[in-house]
Amino acid sequence: MAASPIKTAIRSLKSGEPKTLYLLQGDDYFLQQFFLKQLEQAVFGEQPAERHLLLPDEIGGREILDQLRATDLFASRKLFVVRNAQQIKEPYRGQFLDFCRNPLPNHFVVIIDEGFGRRPALIRELNKLVEPINTSKPFESEIRKWIGYFFSEKGYQTTAEIRDAVLTIAGDSVYHAANEVDKICLGLEPGQEIKLEQVKQFSGWRREHRQWEFMLAVGNRELEKAQQFGTALLAQGASLLSLVYQLTNLFQEILFLNISPGTSHGPSGFIPLSPAIKKRLGSFSRKYSRDESESALRKLGEIDQRIKSSTVSDDSELTAFIFGVVAGG
Repeated sequence: MAASPIKTAIRSLKSGEPKTLYLLQGDDYFLQQFFLKQLEQAVFGEQPAERHLLLPDEIGGREILDQLRATDLFASRKLFVVRNAQQIKEPYRGQFLDFCRNPLPNHFVVIIDEGFGRRPALIRELNKLVEPINTSKPFESEIRKWIGYFFSEKGYQTTAEIRDAVLTIAGDSVYHAANEVDKICLGLEPGQEIKLEQVKQFSGWRREHRQWEFMLAVGNRELEKAQQFGTALLAQGASLLSLVYQLTNLFQEILFLNISPGTSHGPSGFIPLSPAIKKRLGSFSRKYSRDESESALRKLGEIDQRIKSSTVSDDSELTAFIFGVVAGG
């Protein structure tokens, strides 16, 4: 079953009763959390949300089933988020599918599938039960639409010029774009007309320049500058998740060039890196070996997993990555 756009799913949430089973397909963490927050609002309203994260690689299939099936005298509403459901082992995998076929009416289950390419058998079965929702990283044209959506949600109308300006500043991810829109709107009066000068004034124009400098320092293996700019970005409000996203894009492109040296790199898709970084990718690929770029991607994947499953120190994680990768430690 083809995945439906996330905006369609959100409109459905706002217009009717939420479903008891959802399947999110795609690895954009911001879109996943965006949908979950909208679902929480639909399920719990003004009441405190009760969300449970279930990770099969941390707890067994039996415990996951016990939590999903457990009810109380008040039939309280609960929201369960299951990541990497394909890791549930038999016989609990079959029981998990049975539960998904007949979920409890007061238990809302969101299964997140971040896999690429071939889908595991469990995910294929889930696709038969529920229409999946697309939470993949969007292309540039879709990020532009998200920018307009975020402004309209806050009560502001925008022109193509304004949306393009925000895209230039923060078009690397939906997460970054949402943060920029938030900062711009904080400096506006309700319903005020937005002008280009205000976008530059209230957005992270100066911070984005630092992000460009940070990526350049990492690509050039300039340890001192990478540490300086990375620390400054975190201090100015950038999230570790946004930096991990950018670094992952960088090292994926470096690895591509490591694997295919001399190949003309003309991707059909959108590379979410600034033009200044993209034109230096060839130079960066000569500074990192294939093994080093693969190691960097593994480290970034591990950081991403820790961010999503536990509390981490942004400064410590970024410093360890810089010294482990940029310095070649």
